[in-house]
Amino acid sequence: MTRDFETNMGAIGMTHTHLFKDDSYLRTNLAVMNQKVLFANDTLTQDFVATNVNDEDYIEGRITLSTSYNKKINPKLTLKTGVYVNNLLYDLYHDKLINEMTVNYLDIKDNSFLIQPYVNFRIRPRVDWLINIGTHAMYFNLNNTYSVEPRLAVRKTFSKNNSLSFAYGLHSRTLPTGSYFTRLTDDQGIVTNPNIDLELIKSHHLVIAYDQLIANRLRLHTEVYFQYLYKVAVAKDSNSNFSMINYSGELLMKELINKGKGMNYGLEISLEKTYSHNYYFLFTGSLFNS
Repeated sequence: MTRDFETNMGAIGMTHTHLFKDDSYLRTNLAVMNQKVLFANDTLTQDFVATNVNDEDYIEGRITLSTSYNKKINPKLTLKTGVYVNNLLYDLYHDKLINEMTVNYLDIKDNSFLIQPYVNFRIRPRVDWLINIGTHAMYFNLNNTYSVEPRLAVRKTFSKNNSLSFAYGLHSRTLPTGSYFTRLTDDQGIVTNPNIDLELIKSHHLVIAYDQLIANRLRLHTEVYFQYLYKVAVAKDSNSNFSMINYSGELLMKELINKGKGMNYGLEISLEKTYSHNYYFLFTGSLFNS
């Protein structure tokens, strides 16, 4: 049996900034991305005839238009609000040879929109305190799922050499596009798409970080993080341990439900020397459990 793999990717973008006054501006970005992935497996029959036993052709593109408005309301308060509009384009195809018959598992060519508005306030009540607070949202029109996500980050600066930070956010993400179009055939020969209405996977993120300038141009960064995931898509079959946390492919021949959970936590330490005397370095180490 021979296996062929091919992939191509391209991206292009542009940015425009318009200044209204000294205290506000509007920034607009347009980006276009595309990726093509091909898998093919073929073999010889007993009569030495070349036969394709697996054919996967995944083409996915994204057109993203984003705009953000920034305004310095006063020396202690700055507003940033905007939206990301993503047009997701996909052409997904998968054939497989089963018992000398070619069976099609995936054949979809369409597009969907993922819209992400947000608003954020940057507050500096005192020179040694910085607070970022806001809300992000996500709407996926493929199955009309959505999420509203609070975000908060606080930094306390003790001196010019050290600071302590805390951040929390609720984050959501969609599944790999092909996962929504899983086609299953029941005992009566009826074909269904059981995963089309799957919800967004959500997670709570919590980070505490400490920065210390231990010498000239030498900084030590220590970070502790915790992540709790819920509404994770997992196999409906109670005898299966399949979870989308550990999956990134397109074709999926399982019925899923949003009842999975997950947890990650760990410690990261990095030592960085910024460029001087013709050299720089960065050492990073981490301990984690997932």
